[in-house]
Amino acid sequence: MEKFCSFFFLLLITVTASSQPDFDVNYLDDYRKSFNFQPIYFASSSGDSIDVFIPFRFTLNYLTFQKANDNDQLFASFLLEFVFRDENGIIKRTLSLRDSIYIPSNEKYQISIKNYINFAQTIVPLQNYVLEVSLFDLEKTKIKTIRADISYRRIGNMIVFNPIYASKDTKLKNRFVLSLLNNALDFRRKDKVIIIPIFASSWNENFTYKIKSSPNKTNQISWQKEIEFKSHPILYSTSPFSISVNGGDVYIEYEQKAVAGSKPSLYFNLLEFPEHLAYLQDYELKLKFENINDTINYNFKVVWDNPPLSLKNINYAIELMYYIITDTTYEHLLGLKRDQQWNEFFEIWRKFDTDTSTLFNEAMDEYYRRVDFAFLNFQTITEADGAKTDRGKIFILFGKPSYTQRIIDKDGNVLEYWFYYSLKKKFTFATKYKKFELVEIKDL
Repeated sequence: MEKFCSFFFLLLITVTASSQPDFDVNYLDDYRKSFNFQPIYFASSSGDSIDVFIPFRFTLNYLTFQKANDNDQLFASFLLEFVFRDENGIIKRTLSLRDSIYIPSNEKYQISIKNYINFAQTIVPLQNYVLEVSLFDLEKTKIKTIRADISYRRIGNMIVFNPIYASKDTKLKNRFVLSLLNNALDFRRKDKVIIIPIFASSWNENFTYKIKSSPNKTNQISWQKEIEFKSHPILYSTSPFSISVNGGDVYIEYEQKAVAGSKPSLYFNLLEFPEHLAYLQDYELKLKFENINDTINYNFKVVWDNPPLSLKNINYAIELMYYIITDTTYEHLLGLKRDQQWNEFFEIWRKFDTDTSTLFNEAMDEYYRRVDFAFLNFQTITEADGAKTDRGKIFILFGKPSYTQRIIDKDGNVLEYWFYYSLKKKFTFATKYKKFELVEIKDL
């Protein structure tokens, strides 16, 4: 197909990308599974124990659903076990969470894109642990185990706990959305922050933080830039601290207030991460305490959780850009080395970005999710990649049609009409040589 569709693609991405009705078939999310958590912990008021919150999220396609007594519903039961091991591997604390999930039978095709979100909470003695979280299905069959360190560092009169990775909530000033990606900031979220819990007898410490890039060529999707910046944290108090689940997110909330006096207290320190520097790569965080002349280093990432599958192969992603870029740009991208390909690929997509306040590109995300969908759903006998068929190209460029119609003409040919009311266009496809070909574009 010629590239006359580029203008309409940009128009649709800008105006109506998310408003198209669903087809009867599902996105490639059917093939995704995700199980993430993010332990949050800090000293209790006594200072000799740790309050631990364990928010988690997993997709329901880990579970086996069965028909309930009510035939209009499906259900699945599961068990989550949380095991705290000391540095010698000895179990020091266990807790469990059991639950059953019911969904209407007519929503069974949405199981793969639905999540279960909750959190566990406990108090353990002040020491370092390895936390294991295991998900069990029916008959206590283990499905998956994920692990994280529960650790702290003593510096002077302070106890410094591992960072909390989150983003500012758009509605409430002192509420934050957890990334739920262990040791990572969420690439898709705006206003990224890192929160450092510090327990101290009094607060008279001046410290700064420095974040610099730490390139890692093993990242599958990488947008790597050499960056480094320094700043002072914003001091918050612990009064009051709360954690909650609302919709598809886990929130933490507390009141911004400086704590006075010499009584040992917990202080939350807010580190802001500039959006224009939040590239898809590894980072090193260094906390430098001026009065004590000591530092702590942490490693973390900016992660794009569940990106379109078609983006995981850079050459394929470039190949599917052919519909919207010039031949010269296309050949240039294919001729670059892998790291250069990723960087220039993302930079070119910046031209199509509808919100330049973040590096996450909504237009690119939408485009390649359409590629994922087209790949499977428009395959033919002669073309295994549905994204390269005529119907796939139109779907990628314009999204889901407002209305479709299929008929068989007097000669036995199948005709398929796609109506796009926002574009005032009708596309006609006809079966030729065992595949659908675009035969007409008509104004409505």
